[in-house]
Amino acid sequence: MNASDVYRQQSILTAPLPIKLAKLHERGAMLTRQIQKLAEENDITTAREYIVQIEDILTFLRTSLNPDLEVSSYADATYIFYYNMAVSWFIDPSKVNEGYDSMLEFWESWAKTWIQVRYQS
Repeated sequence: MNASDVYRQQSILTAPLPIKLAKLHERGAMLTRQIQKLAEENDITTAREYIVQIEDILTFLRTSLNPDLEVSSYADATYIFYYNMAVSWFIDPSKVNEGYDSMLEFWESWAKTWIQVRYQS
């Protein structure tokens, strides 16, 4: 492992939770943009690989919720909504433009929110 890999690995491991969540949401936004581009280029195989990554992120976020908190049920409903959208994209990549703006805004707005949380705590 080279020095940059060690730094990257250690820096994310020691980063505060809001920063980790911001990075996860930034990754979701990047994947969403890539999926649209790949679907337009008709690179369905790669688009589906990225869709699976979005599904994995959403699954991780869902399993990280505290079921004892009422707000978790609202967050879970949001994650389910976008997970179902990703599944529909996987089944029919020509549907990527349906909901694209909504999904991209979801990822970007939450990335910004988590960064603000970090700097306000």
